[in-house]
Amino acid sequence: MFNATAEIEKAFEENGVKCRISENEQMSGAQIHFVCENIEDLEFRFLSTDDNNDVTMVVPDIMRVAEGKLTEACIIMNRINLENRFVKLVLDEDRIGAWYDFAKNTENIGAAAVEVAVRFAAVIDALYPQLLETLGEKD
Repeated sequence: MFNATAEIEKAFEENGVKCRISENEQMSGAQIHFVCENIEDLEFRFLSTDDNNDVTMVVPDIMRVAEGKLTEACIIMNRINLENRFVKLVLDEDRIGAWYDFAKNTENIGAAAVEVAVRFAAVIDALYPQLLETLGEKD
């Protein structure tokens, strides 16, 4: 397991959040879940590829975009990305997700991961009703 993954796991567990760890030769990762007011299960993945605290946070599946609304989704996501310094929404086929790249060699990567995840969760949860009403498709 890469150092950043161990630090992230420790920081979340110190804050009462359980982590699931996965690893292979090229990568290790920590996965957590938050229950929010508007989103029942918001998954976060912290992926590390070396011992230099090179970490990417991915929220893989916020919602599915309804058929015929992909262009509108791009416009809305661009507006949200411009208005929110930390949250960057991405579109993968018909699914909206989010990502954040931590600066390489980030000190206190565990504490930074907790802070960024909490900020992401708050912003995404606040935006979710509007996104679902405008773009959503029930799973």
